[in-house]
Amino acid sequence: MCWQQCHGIPTRKWNIIDLNENTPVKEPTMSCDVIRVVLPVALKEVFDTIAPAFTYETGHEFDVALMLNPEVPAYIASGASWSIAFSNPEYLQGVFDDATTQGSVHMLAYSPLCLAERARTGPGQTVDFQMVADVLDDAETIALTKGGTSSAQFAKLVRNLGLTAEIEHKLRWLPGGGPAKELQNGKVGLAVLPLSNIVSTPGICPKVVCPLEMDVQVDLAFCVESQADAATREFVSWLTDATQKEVLTRLGLRQFDEEPQ
Repeated sequence: MCWQQCHGIPTRKWNIIDLNENTPVKEPTMSCDVIRVVLPVALKEVFDTIAPAFTYETGHEFDVALMLNPEVPAYIASGASWSIAFSNPEYLQGVFDDATTQGSVHMLAYSPLCLAERARTGPGQTVDFQMVADVLDDAETIALTKGGTSSAQFAKLVRNLGLTAEIEHKLRWLPGGGPAKELQNGKVGLAVLPLSNIVSTPGICPKVVCPLEMDVQVDLAFCVESQADAATREFVSWLTDATQKEVLTRLGLRQFDEEPQ
């Protein structure tokens, strides 16, 4: 689901709004602050989809630093300027293991772990362990993100299935964004991806969706720098508002009930 479908306003990038003649013009706020975002590569497409709506409504823009989830704590500890960081909760908690950094971690959503294939008709099905084992057994090649959270969760799943040795020769380790591209190009049979990556990538779809009971979902949390400005806190309020829940769900993210304090 693209941002145009969610909000009805076409856009090319965060700070360029391209209105057609039938769209009423809404004056942005006078304030135009830059929010510095630390973002994992796996969330880039989701963020690219939702960010323009906030910029259009408020005038605030984003300066995004992209990296893999495990790199987030070191990036912040290096003294880099940031306002809000998104990652898995275990990595964000590592940010505050440093006594010089103050704040807390808030759960936002989770994305089910999936085995993706090239696009076909019909949605992926939620499966049990035996069905996952059968799909892995049938696959010739399986692409994963090297150092990614989804691959760590996949390793946990495979250990639970007792298939670690059996499928090792099928695995193709790729940099961030690589599994989806290789799958699009038909160079691998399956890719291990969160549902949020699949929804935002043309030409691929989930073959199977791992249920929450398997405990291999990719959890998403955020933390806000203790001295973050009003624009950042406005973004947090906007993102966690009930009106965004449907949009996030369409993008493959399922929200937790917890809200930030």
